[in-house]
Amino acid sequence: MAFFDSMKDSLSVAGMGVSQKAKTATESVRINTQIKSNEKMIEKLTHQVGVQCVQRYLDDTNTEYEELFQEIRRLIQENRAYAAQLQSLTATKRCPQCGFNNNASAKFCIGCGSPLSAAPASGKICPQCGTANTEDSAFCVECGTPLNQAPPAPAPAVPTPPIPEPPVLEPAAPEPEASAFVPPVVEEVVSDDTADSAETQGLHCSNCGAPLQEDIQFCTECGAPVSR
Repeated sequence: MAFFDSMKDSLSVAGMGVSQKAKTATESVRINTQIKSNEKMIEKLTHQVGVQCVQRYLDDTNTEYEELFQEIRRLIQENRAYAAQLQSLTATKRCPQCGFNNNASAKFCIGCGSPLSAAPASGKICPQCGTANTEDSAFCVECGTPLNQAPPAPAPAVPTPPIPEPPVLEPAAPEPEASAFVPPVVEEVVSDDTADSAETQGLHCSNCGAPLQEDIQFCTECGAPVSR
């Protein structure tokens, strides 16, 4: 019985040792991880400090970091030269207006829209597409249009017919008012009967001179016939 108790105690002690080692290993991993994290943070902060220090004191020549600053300035100038060289290698057409780099086949700048085919000092401009050609070019290098043809004569100006002036309309004469209307004079036609009656009025007997009536045939005084 004592043997089994002794083995039990030994196993318990061994188990406690394994647990302690595992706990220690876990704690060690945690601590190492924290140390690495802090080192990375220190590196970032140091970089930020260095960047701010370079930005503030790079142009100063009387600092204790002059040797480092001088090397930094040299590297900056070298990178600028490399960038300009790389730009000249990759750009085939540089816009004279905005400086944008365009492809070799570009006719207009994609940055500002300015034409990229600058006319030579004594060159010829194609009347069809506007491409600049050399002075001795007989045909346009872009579209093949002949360049030695004389420009077409301008069409003769067609005279414009004069525009007739509108007639001047005289104002119409005002119509006479009703009160001012004068009726035409109509001559009165006297009928024969009226003339005969006018002639018989005041007739006298040719024999005795007595007045005669219109409807009598003989004079009532002397009986002489009335002549009409």
